[in-house]
Amino acid sequence: MIQQLIRKYVEWLIILLIIFSVAYIVVMFDGRVNQESIIEALNYSAQTVTTVGYGNWVPTHWNFQQDSGLHQRVLFMKLLSVPFSLIGAFVFSVTIGMATLWILDRHR
Repeated sequence: MIQQLIRKYVEWLIILLIIFSVAYIVVMFDGRVNQESIIEALNYSAQTVTTVGYGNWVPTHWNFQQDSGLHQRVLFMKLLSVPFSLIGAFVFSVTIGMATLWILDRHR
């Protein structure tokens, strides 16, 4: 029973990561899919879901002086990050709690 719930929550985490990664690629990379955009998107999504948030780390090729729309795209991603991090944190914490219960039940 608990294993099935854990599996469902892990599935939801993966779905959230994929949805947010796609949104990140669309907003920050204008929909261009390449190795860098995929790594960036997955990294940003994982940081947001787990609420680690490493702070002001940005790719070195981003130039705020030359790209006037970059600042607006960053602000839009921050706006998207708020509900995503709240939902992700809830799903992540429930998953960890369920996994803990499953481990404790196995050792009883």
